[in-house]
Amino acid sequence: MNWHLRGHYTSFDPGKRLGFTWKWDHDSQEAGEREVTIIFEPVAPDGTRLRLTHGPYIDTPEDQELRIEHHLAGWKHFLSRLQQLLGASR
Repeated sequence: MNWHLRGHYTSFDPGKRLGFTWKWDHDSQEAGEREVTIIFEPVAPDGTRLRLTHGPYIDTPEDQELRIEHHLAGWKHFLSRLQQLLGASR
């Protein structure tokens, strides 16, 4: 699709936290950057829970559609693929 995603890291605590900004090149200038934070939490006996936040979003129909139909759907798709890959590597 020739899309390019850009941003910069805002936090990095190995094995615990990763934060970064997120903006597609093809988005309008008014769209602004989103912030993503991923928290890694150990789960006994040998697992990890990943807690992800992505925002901010405003309460407009367009922004809520972007949040639910695009970002949330994308994270669900790719995180389930990551989970499958990690499960296969055990």
